[in-house]
Amino acid sequence: MTIDRLSSLSAQIAALRAEMSRKSGDSRRKRDADDVENASVPAHEAKRDPDELRKQLVEIVRGVGVDDADALEQVRGRVVKAVLLWEFGQELREHAEWQPMVETIAGAMAADDRFRNAFNRLIVDLQV
Repeated sequence: MTIDRLSSLSAQIAALRAEMSRKSGDSRRKRDADDVENASVPAHEAKRDPDELRKQLVEIVRGVGVDDADALEQVRGRVVKAVLLWEFGQELREHAEWQPMVETIAGAMAADDRFRNAFNRLIVDLQV
């Protein structure tokens, strides 16, 4: 994997984050006066609890061995989806590039030894 490909992936994520921020800003301006005190925090950020994400990831990786390549491939995509949805909110699924983005990130993780090793360590850590 080349640096350009990783940079492109980072650029896609940054662009997606900017678009999600813009959309949440647009929706905030449309809220009633009753929602003014919560308007500064997008709805998906208010629900972002790291402990909940960890519980979800523990469920996903339960029973997966780091030496089982097929199981790791299936789990990798599910973990990527869980993290993206936690970070950007459920409305991200409606984005036109949702599935290609998940596949690109999971593929990059599988193709690069550093990412693959870090992912394996994550699975081991979550299973402890």
